[in-house]
Amino acid sequence: MLRKILQLTQTAKQNVPYAYWIAVKTVPQPLRRRMYDYCLEKTIDPVTNVRRIFETIYENNLWSSVESRSGYGSELAGTSIVRRGLQNWLERHRNEISIFLDAPCGDFNWMRAVTFPDGIRYIGGEIVGSLVEEGIKKYQNDQRSFMELDIIEGPLPYADAWLCRDVLFHFPFSAGTTVVEKFRQSRCKYFISTSFPSADNAVDIKFGRFRPVNLTIAPFNLGEPLEVIPDPAKGGADRLLGVWKNPNLRD
Repeated sequence: MLRKILQLTQTAKQNVPYAYWIAVKTVPQPLRRRMYDYCLEKTIDPVTNVRRIFETIYENNLWSSVESRSGYGSELAGTSIVRRGLQNWLERHRNEISIFLDAPCGDFNWMRAVTFPDGIRYIGGEIVGSLVEEGIKKYQNDQRSFMELDIIEGPLPYADAWLCRDVLFHFPFSAGTTVVEKFRQSRCKYFISTSFPSADNAVDIKFGRFRPVNLTIAPFNLGEPLEVIPDPAKGGADRLLGVWKNPNLRD
């Protein structure tokens, strides 16, 4: 029943925007989040593996965007600022970067609108195998490739910069810190990831749920980012992309 309500809400967003706006204003965000968590509990086998959890989310469009099965954060209208910021960052660092890893890359909905400087090769990594084979591989060309990739288990392909946007807030802390440690132990120069400076990291979650994470403090302990790329979103006024340099690499 609740899943039906969520689906109807997203249909309204596409076809009757005013009705959708009223629904959002009427139903408090905590209640909407509980509704989503309840649907997730009913849809996902609690003993399944991480890959199957995200396959189920994708197959059932549980993040409920009518534009992108990777969720609201991948919609074009909501990524105009971060696209410009990322393009500017890539241009400023073009002499340092030959390979750019975007993992997870989701359905490539917003990233396909990012212009890369000449000479930078893009690799998109995604855990949902069917999405890679049946969806995003159509975007491959001489400078762009895609692969099935589990960023927790690895192994990671070599890259000079790794964009890990909109994922660690869907992971329990144990998995999120594993991802950060993989960056530290890699030969990758830069880690670019979503962070909420006001979050206190007091709440843990199961895979696929959501809560803000602050990557500067425990348990991630990345410290203050070297640079910041604005990435505002509804319900997260202080959300941003932090850029961290690998402390284990010498200049």
